[in-house]
Amino acid sequence: MIRGFYAAAAGMNTMLARAQLITNNLTNVNTPGFKQDVLRLRSFQQTLNASIFAGGPVRPIGAFGMGIVNEGITTLHTQGQLQQTINPHDIALQGPGFFQIQTPDGIRYTRDGAFHRDANGTLITPEGYALLGANGPITVGIDDFNITREGNVIVQQQTIDPDGNLLVEDQVIDELALVAFERPDDLKKIGNSLFEIAGPNVPTPLPADDIVVLQGFLELSNVDAARAMADLMVAQRAYESNQRSLGLQDEILGRAVNDIGRL
Repeated sequence: MIRGFYAAAAGMNTMLARAQLITNNLTNVNTPGFKQDVLRLRSFQQTLNASIFAGGPVRPIGAFGMGIVNEGITTLHTQGQLQQTINPHDIALQGPGFFQIQTPDGIRYTRDGAFHRDANGTLITPEGYALLGANGPITVGIDDFNITREGNVIVQQQTIDPDGNLLVEDQVIDELALVAFERPDDLKKIGNSLFEIAGPNVPTPLPADDIVVLQGFLELSNVDAARAMADLMVAQRAYESNQRSLGLQDEILGRAVNDIGRL
């Protein structure tokens, strides 16, 4: 009977955590570069067996249910859909990789390519953090600029020759400092679509042929709104089911105690 209390309570806690996670995914469905999170679930019995058998073979006494437990959160780094914006400050990545962003706490990583220029002509995030290139923060000044599919940053510089003719010349001033990770799932979210290194991951330079840079595009979130809504309803129903189960077991236990008291 007491075991049933624990199983129902574990189910309620897990489904509440899942519903909160799905709600956060839905909240960011329109956030460029957002990567959805999923809850890793495992039965309590599996977790218990893993601990029991860690020391060697043990003869099991039989199977019994103890509910489910939350084993943590995994971020899905699948590609989001690409949307054309024609805004030259918007940059999308097609393929594995991240932009490097300079923050007060060090270099962070993002797939959110919604940049703009500050007063110095440096490309920055909405929070004011600089987009990094091979030579440091990318500064394009007030000139028109283009970014090639390989990530080269080109500005159009105007000069006047000795005869008074206006000359427009394309000049490569930098290259996007894109990096990839062998295990992107180990990256830790820190808000504003930024990630930091949370484990033994080390940034690895990304070969240009592994990724395509698209200027004038944004990568949308990889959240499937319809599926997320369905998953949210399932989580809510599962929570309610466990809640009713807990109430029913409490009622049965109360009756049992009263009946025993009469003996």
